[in-house]
Amino acid sequence: MTVDLPRSEGCFLCGFANPHGLNVQMRIENKGTADEAVVADFTPTEHHQGYRGIMHGGISATLLDEVMGWAPAYRRRRLCMAVQLSFRYIKPVPVGTCLKISGRVVDDTRKLWTVKGVIEDGDGTVYVKAEGKFFPLSEDQSRQADEVELVYEPGQERIFSQEG
Repeated sequence: MTVDLPRSEGCFLCGFANPHGLNVQMRIENKGTADEAVVADFTPTEHHQGYRGIMHGGISATLLDEVMGWAPAYRRRRLCMAVQLSFRYIKPVPVGTCLKISGRVVDDTRKLWTVKGVIEDGDGTVYVKAEGKFFPLSEDQSRQADEVELVYEPGQERIFSQEG
């Protein structure tokens, strides 16, 4: 089962009204299973390059930070913030390649939630691997962000509010 996640207007990654942002739609794949993951698709253009024809590593890091942060947030119904991120750049990411960015929870039983992420193409070529630790926000902070910052499509599940 696939579920689209809410977005915000101004977010650099998912902001649908940010003219300088990436305008990425994230989704939950395999909801409620051991394989549950937050996934996004992205095709970098020349605007996202560092060296000619290669996506800037900071864009890779941004994509992974966001999908990895949403993985425990969705599972635990609490937003979180990255406190530690590490990246292993395996291969240069070519501009124009359709990418799949995914994040999966490894451990969410402690004060810091651990998540692993990957950027790969449709053929399964892995370009970047990542691991992050995320600190959960309070239920009140999550609920406030849900009510003020996040934009839901009609009928879409509210994630962090008491209604959800």
